[in-house]
Amino acid sequence: MDKPLPTVQSIQYIRGIAALMVVWHHAPQQVPGMDHWFPVFLDEFGSSGVDLFFVLSGFIMAMTTRRSGVSPLGFMARRILRVAPLYWLLTLLMVSCALVLPSLFNTLVIAPDTLVKSLFFIPHYSASFSGAIWPLLVPGWTLNYEMFFYLVFALCLFLSVRWRAAALLATMALLVGANLSFGPFSSAVASAYTSPILLEFALGVIIGELHAAGRLKVNGLIALAAVMLGCYILLARKHLPWVPYLPFAGAGLVIVGALTLPFANRSNRWLQTLGDASYSIYLTHIFTLGALRVIWTKLVFSPPSLEVAGLWLLVSLITCAVAGVLCYWWVEKPLQTLVSAGLRRLRTLGQPPLARSRR
Repeated sequence: MDKPLPTVQSIQYIRGIAALMVVWHHAPQQVPGMDHWFPVFLDEFGSSGVDLFFVLSGFIMAMTTRRSGVSPLGFMARRILRVAPLYWLLTLLMVSCALVLPSLFNTLVIAPDTLVKSLFFIPHYSASFSGAIWPLLVPGWTLNYEMFFYLVFALCLFLSVRWRAAALLATMALLVGANLSFGPFSSAVASAYTSPILLEFALGVIIGELHAAGRLKVNGLIALAAVMLGCYILLARKHLPWVPYLPFAGAGLVIVGALTLPFANRSNRWLQTLGDASYSIYLTHIFTLGALRVIWTKLVFSPPSLEVAGLWLLVSLITCAVAGVLCYWWVEKPLQTLVSAGLRRLRTLGQPPLARSRR
């Protein structure tokens, strides 16, 4: 797996907050009438958690590959082994449950081709949601972008460190430019891989390179202003010009500001745990919200009011956070340990007997 690096506390905290922002976005949609009490701008702010994830991904990849000796093939292998196991497990779990209890998944349409494309991170039009480029496990749509970014970034690793960010930015800009010049495309793959959202990864890489070089040192007031402006952009992005490009600008400002805010980098065990479990929270929250919806509709009979909607949102956030942390402790970490042990065993078996005896 990736070699450990000193953790940037604020980045770890934002990962956890971003996961809960996605929960915030999806929770009101679970119970009829709940979304009436949540203004559109709050819903858009919740969906901006994905934009934070993408910029963070670029930042983390830039930081973790600055040391020498990172090969493109090794990088891709580590990223696949980090991302795929839990996603594959949850996708197959959902498909198995749908086959056994189809009444719980009324909208889910499973076909062999969509299952294969979902497991191999190939963008495709959903058979369950018309017009949406989503895999069977819906949150996995972001992983299609992540894997494409990893592939492009891996190719950039053939270059020296000083040219990687520029090469990545140029590649992503050319792809987005193709969409602007020749799109929109009918192909799901072409539509996904020419989306403006690709620029978020490039921005994250640039921020990571500048931070590593010590060029993002600003005073506390400027850092706080950057965070506040970034949050405003994410909150009001639908009402501002250049809508497709605003989310990554807002997410970038939040991350740049948080890197140098003194209080954002103080040790906090709870936020650290949320950051560690952010991937599990993100992938499991749909399961958690579905189960919570069934329980809620059986126990709460009053029509949605402001108080009821607020309680639902609070319960959803807490429950999804707890379920995600438990998944991280009991499933994600053991799964990663198992995969790592299996790879070490395979490498050992591939060595001559004398080399194995010396280990």
